[in-house]
Parts: sequence; C-alpha cells; structure tokens
Amino acid sequence: MDNSIWVWLILGTFFALAILKAIAEHRAYAVAEAAYRDALAALADDPANTALRQDALRKGRALTAAGQRLNAGLKKPLVTPLDELAIRNDLDAIHVGAAHAPAGITEELARLGALHEEGVLTSEEFAGLKRQIADRSSGVEEVIRLLRGLKALEREGVLTEGEFNIKKWDILSKRLLRKD
Repeated sequence: MDNSIWVWLILGTFFALAILKAIAEHRAYAVAEAAYRDALAALADDPANTALRQDALRKGRALTAAGQRLNAGLKKPLVTPLDELAIRNDLDAIHVGAAHAPAGITEELARLGALHEEGVLTSEEFAGLKRQIADRSSGVEEVIRLLRGLKALEREGVLTEGEFNIKKWDILSKRLLRKD
C-alpha cells in the first residue's frame, strides 16, 4: 500500500476518536445535569433531609466536573459549569423556600437553645435573640432554618468558619436585630 493511504487512515482514526470522545462528554454532561436536577427535585420534596442535601451537593459537583471536561481546550465554552456558589444558592433556595408551620414562642426558644448548645450561637447571641422573641416572634423560624443550613454547609466544608460567621452576623443584623 501507498504511504499516503496509511497517513489518511491514521488521520481518519484520530478524527473519529475525537468525535466519539466529544459525543461521550456531551452525554456525560447531560446525564450529570439530569441527576443534579433530580436530586434538587428530591430535596425540594424533603428540604430538611440532610442526606438528600449532601446527595444534591455531590451531584452538583459532578455536574461541574462534567462541564469542565466538556469545555476543556475550547476557546468559547459550550456550557457554563456550575461553581460552588451556584450549587450552594440552589440548595439554599430550596431550604429557605420550604414551607414550615410557624413555631410557637416556646418552640422557638427551645430551638434557639439547641443552636446555642450546638455552638452555632454564642451565649451573647442567644441572649439577644431571646429578648427579640419576646417582642416579635415572626421571622425567627426563617432565621433558625438559615442558621442551621449555614452550619450544615460549614460542616460539609463548603463554608469556612469565617464565612459562616460573616453570613451569620449578616442574617442576625438584618433579620432579628433591626427595629421595626
């Protein structure tokens, strides 16, 4: 056989493999995206379930990795991969948007006490929040959910302790410590 035929065969094989790899990466991205959306839907059905939250976080990170592989070596990305902030925003939106029955003052105090015992709130923060409950109990349930969610993110390694404390003070100052 002529040498040029071998060159064309090798080049053809190379291009065929490149096309097959691109198709496989597109499929992997689609599968990861579907898995992430399914995990978010399952979490929306049971927003307090920590295992579902961790599953959604894991699948979000897998989607991010699939997007990065799909975009590797391209000048213009085909997809915008998620980053940790986007995943966290998805998870927080589900967690905060969950409908919960309003708690009574006694229950709110008990839950704040649990946050204090868990180390989420300092003694000073706990005392300040107890004073606020006497005047206004609305909004406390949402703050408790937000603080628990943030602490879970810190335990999962998504947030550092400093990031947790900054966000905690942001929530406390905007939600409970303001005067209406």
